[in-house]
Amino acid sequence: MTPKEVKIRSLAVSPPLWLAPMAGLTHTAFRRVLAREGGVGCLSTEMLSAKRLKSENLNLSPFLMRTGEEKPLSFQILTASPEDAASSAKKLQALGADAIDINCGCPAPDIRRMGGGSRLMENVAHAAALVRAARNASELPLTVKFRLGESLDEKKLKEFALMCESEGADLVTVHGRLRGEPYGRRPRWEWIGKVKGWLKIPVIANGSIFSVEDAFEALRQSGADGLMIGRGAAQKPWLFRDIAREVYGCDLP
Repeated sequence: MTPKEVKIRSLAVSPPLWLAPMAGLTHTAFRRVLAREGGVGCLSTEMLSAKRLKSENLNLSPFLMRTGEEKPLSFQILTASPEDAASSAKKLQALGADAIDINCGCPAPDIRRMGGGSRLMENVAHAAALVRAARNASELPLTVKFRLGESLDEKKLKEFALMCESEGADLVTVHGRLRGEPYGRRPRWEWIGKVKGWLKIPVIANGSIFSVEDAFEALRQSGADGLMIGRGAAQKPWLFRDIAREVYGCDLP
């Protein structure tokens, strides 16, 4: 039987199904749609700039707006600065976030130019300082999302994954593609399985989950503790509910 819950610190995610952060889409309106459809275990914000977060107003910012329906809600921060990571973690804890996620996977050129997203995977020591700063600044569940890297380099991927765990991440999500691979390419879910084998903390599989069948296959190949779904939920807001029923045996209306 597939476990129906993943616990990270005081947060129990049940079923272990996460909404992926998507720029311009995972705002409060879309999250409410998914919450009403049912089946999603943890919602996510859009990617938030840690630098801009300092001046964001809870009651005015579309990035921070939320309702009581949107729980639990993980806030994803984008930064290349350990100092900004720490200040963001403190602010988000004060604002009532349920979890904090650090973006180490975005392949967009403008994000990489500023040193964030997937560029962090190329400097493990700097990424370690960033994760450590966020961990030391907040007691919230802390997660890290990353890709497989620039190339299929098992040594580098293992080093980065183990760094996340050793610096205090409570869970990692792995997008099963290389930095430069298009979304049309089949995810390498089996490589997520390698990460799962190296770590003691939970590992979540992400990438091209558009159906119940995809969910079963991603879990079979990766052995992951749960799934993160983005574009599939945008196309089918009921996808979380279907996977919760069929994969995790949840009793949903």
